Amino acid sequence: MAQFKDANDRTWTITVNVGTGKKVRDVLGVDLFNLYDGGAKDVFSDVILLVNVLYVLCEEQATKSGITDVQFGEAMFGDAIESSATALMDAVADFFPQRKRQLLNRIKTDGEKLAAKMMDQAEAKLDQVVAELMSGKSSINSQA
Repeated sequence: MAQFKDANDRTWTITVNVGTGKKVRDVLGVDLFNLYDGGAKDVFSDVILLVNVLYVLCEEQATKSGITDVQFGEAMFGDAIESSATALMDAVADFFPQRKRQLLNRIKTDGEKLAAKMMDQAEAKLDQVVAELMSGKSSINSQA
């Protein structure tokens, strides 16, 4: 079971099993067991779809707490999006037997490293552009 906190500091537990996988597929058309095989692009590039998947997985908890799908969605922004996406990937990996789980965890770890490297490169490029603009050496500045 994986957990995440929403922006209102509520803790949610995600359990992925055949039953919850079927429910998500039936309600949203998303195959949780395909997330690591290309399905992640659809879910994680569409924040609304991601939150809907999470709500379906957490619906029983939300109902017990009197939280509607709208209230759940309103508390999903900022760091809650990232932590919930990580928790979802962890829960899906935990569903599988050990050997496949190890492979999926490696894919997730390598993906996180790649994303961090890409962010570092983007920040370095931004720093370079800002420095050029501040010094007056930018091709953007000379065109203006």
